[in-house]
Amino acid sequence: MITALSFSESEPYYELKGQFTDTQTRCIHYHTELDIIALKFKCCQTYYPCFQCHQENKHPTVKYCQQDLDQGEKVVLCGVCKSQLTFKEYLNAGNYRCINCESRFNPGCELHYDLYFDMKNKENNKDITGDISCINSTTSKDNTSTVSAPTVKLADS
Repeated sequence: MITALSFSESEPYYELKGQFTDTQTRCIHYHTELDIIALKFKCCQTYYPCFQCHQENKHPTVKYCQQDLDQGEKVVLCGVCKSQLTFKEYLNAGNYRCINCESRFNPGCELHYDLYFDMKNKENNKDITGDISCINSTTSKDNTSTVSAPTVKLADS
């Protein structure tokens, strides 16, 4: 497992783990040209390129709920420009592109949203493109510290 740590003045600190094949968040499980996002898991506040990389840590997955997402939690990382996006920014980017660098994302990632996000509204059973919510959601701690060098360092964990 490789760990990448972000140090940037413009973006909050983040941790990125997975079985990477390159520096753009592709992993041994998903490594096409378009597989350039990582998603943050609520349970560990760590970005992973895919759910399989996260499962290798063998701790229970906790999904983000609408309440978490409404509070502007950054949950998507562009592997090209390293911008952190809210889920709303990611969905509203249109044409599966990064809103900052215009890199194309894999539209197939939406097939896995239910692994990261609570996909159903308990009242009307709408999916992610409609109204999603979660009852008794808690907001995770905010990692907002920053360090000055705009680089990503890779280290074995």
